[in-house]
Amino acid sequence: MATAYWAGGTSTDTNTAANWVDSANGTNPFGSVPGSADDVIIQSTSNSNVDRNPTQNAAHTFNSFKLESGAQWTADGTNHLTLDGEDANDFAIRITDGTFVHSNGTVVINNGGGGIAHAAIQAGTATSTNGFYDLTISGGGTTSEIYGTTTIWRNMEAGGSETVLRGDLTIKGTLTVSATLDTNYST
Repeated sequence: MATAYWAGGTSTDTNTAANWVDSANGTNPFGSVPGSADDVIIQSTSNSNVDRNPTQNAAHTFNSFKLESGAQWTADGTNHLTLDGEDANDFAIRITDGTFVHSNGTVVINNGGGGIAHAAIQAGTATSTNGFYDLTISGGGTTSEIYGTTTIWRNMEAGGSETVLRGDLTIKGTLTVSATLDTNYST
């Protein structure tokens, strides 16, 4: 497992290997477009090595995804973002006051395999993230947790044995829960 950082040295296209580096300071090429075993970090725009905000022009599968403060990820068209694991802090996706622009396509969190204890989402505040168009949390007898303020613009499917809300969740479409939905922690 490796960590890929967005550098954007060539273009804004996430499917271009030259746009990814293997360190926060952006000195070494990652060597490829990140894949299902890789943690992806879109760094804060205060980092001088980050000169463009990425646009997802293809379907991607990563281990985990982190969007730092001031950074922006734009999902273009119907491209899907799949997360097959979690980072060292137990999050499949973390949006730390960045902007996740998602107007179509699906975000899928596969939290049922590979010894993953749970898959969690930490969204930014309502003013810093646009939310997800469609969100599917799938698989296994695991727990999924959703922190912060999260908006789903169309549909959400919550799988696993339990989905725990630890913040505000707004769904502007259909909510399908195949197991337990625990709202004890939400406001």
